Amino acid sequence: MGRKGRQVFLGGLSPQTTVDDLRKLFAEIGGITYVTVWKDRETGEPKGAGKIEFETDELAKRAVEFVRAPPANGTISFATVFADSNTGHLDIQYDKATDWLVARQKLSQDWPATLQGIRAKASAILVDESSSAEDWDYFKVKEMNELLQKSQDSKEKTVLKQVLDEYSSSGTHFAEAVRSLARTVRHEIPATKMQVQQCQKHLQDAEVRHKDWSRREVEATRRLKEMCDGQGIAGGDYGAELQDSVSKGVPKLLESAASKIASGCPEALRFYTTFTRSLTSGEAGADEDAM
Repeated sequence: MGRKGRQVFLGGLSPQTTVDDLRKLFAEIGGITYVTVWKDRETGEPKGAGKIEFETDELAKRAVEFVRAPPANGTISFATVFADSNTGHLDIQYDKATDWLVARQKLSQDWPATLQGIRAKASAILVDESSSAEDWDYFKVKEMNELLQKSQDSKEKTVLKQVLDEYSSSGTHFAEAVRSLARTVRHEIPATKMQVQQCQKHLQDAEVRHKDWSRREVEATRRLKEMCDGQGIAGGDYGAELQDSVSKGVPKLLESAASKIASGCPEALRFYTTFTRSLTSGEAGADEDAM
């Protein structure tokens, strides 16, 4: 940074704050080269803002951090380092942005009352049973106005144009933007972070389950291969190969069983044969007496 990087803009100063007060407040930082409290050229009244310059960029950054610490918060609303170029970035606490706008005379001190009046005018034509005045901020009014531009002239169209003009002339649309930013930072971002954490947890759980099922799949595949190898099945078409194995194996199994019965217990086989013949034919064989 150049010289501007050593300069700190101070806002939200009380009307009683003097140059000496600022020097004493930042004496702990050290390296102060210049201090001013801005005043209105016509009235000589303090503007509630000022500037302090330090010897180095690092001291300027420390001064901003010091303002954001509790001891200084009651004296100065906010502080930001002047940039060497217009980067479009402002180092301001979001909850102090309205104070910054007031100090830069972008908003009047009584902007809340002005905003209330503008919203009342907008709600008179926009609010119905399904909404309230709080639902209609600058951005929604602007969106509605853009939609009405495509329609014929009407009372609503005229009033919305007046409302937008009042927003712009009073600078209260900046306040609406700050409120939207604060709502995003305080509620929507934390809620989104929580959802992200939940999604990450679900993803981790899913990865654990995926690994478990992958392990089970490997084990099941190994056992299936062992069973197929035991039955002489290659595994190309399990259904066809299993049916072919059964159609060939069952007759052989029956033949082997019959052979073992015939050789192992011939008398029992003869008795069973004679008995079944007598039941089917009603005639006794030559061995009838044996029964």
